[in-house]
Amino acid sequence: MKIFLLILVLLSLQANAREYKFMSYNIKALPGIASGGKDFQFQYIGEELARLRENGEQPDIIFFQEAFKYKAIRLINENAGYKNTFTGPYRFGIKLLGSGLVILSDLELEFVMNIAFPTFLCAGWDCFSAKGYQIVKIKGTNTYLVNTHLNASNSSMGSCINRKSIRSRLSQVKLIGKYIKNNLPADAKIIFAGDFNIKPKNRDEYSVMEEHLGLVNSSFDCLRTAGCELGEDDSEDELVTDTVDMILYSENAGIKLNRIEEIFESPIPGTETLPSDHDGYLIHFESDSIE
Repeated sequence: MKIFLLILVLLSLQANAREYKFMSYNIKALPGIASGGKDFQFQYIGEELARLRENGEQPDIIFFQEAFKYKAIRLINENAGYKNTFTGPYRFGIKLLGSGLVILSDLELEFVMNIAFPTFLCAGWDCFSAKGYQIVKIKGTNTYLVNTHLNASNSSMGSCINRKSIRSRLSQVKLIGKYIKNNLPADAKIIFAGDFNIKPKNRDEYSVMEEHLGLVNSSFDCLRTAGCELGEDDSEDELVTDTVDMILYSENAGIKLNRIEEIFESPIPGTETLPSDHDGYLIHFESDSIE
């Protein structure tokens, strides 16, 4: 009798679980002076999202980074058709640009908080933008969605600026972890996406993320979840060690991963131009507890 009841409970949980698709995507919609992103690239992203919607395969939620051009989001969403748009922190003081953070959603969301990193906590070109993080909540639930873009670095900045960049983004991720711990409910279900500019293979930096966020990395989780698949052209190295684009979540979010993949990997048809210098990072999962 007990076994029969257990089977009924398990079947009931399966029946209530719904499949979701969440995507994190750095679209490189930089201002003109930075030569980042053209209108036809954003139109293509929107058209592809519209095609996915026609097939019932669109992401339920998209976390964008580097969406500094508001026109880019308009061009994308004219075709993509998401009902809800939330933007991150705005420019202030010496910050000439906003945060570049935008969330598009088919689910009904509630604004919680936009927070820009302190003015001094930056290095290189990032000091001209109001990078930070945004938090929204799925309406009527205890599920919080966080989107961020941590300080970037590249070889052209020089070793001194790059060292400061590393210190800045580690301090930034500590600040986010502290805010979540001190301000969100202790039982909050958290899904956290972004361009972290930290590769998991860089263990010194990544261990700071692990320590201060305490969240599950979807790439790692997929590899240990029976039945979870990688995209056809994706490798473990791409998704587990080399990517800076990630989706993390708290253990109590009740997420069972089915698939993780990178999309928008190929040039726009008829051109040699990629939609962005990043791929979209897409997770497919089931949950009966985030809504």
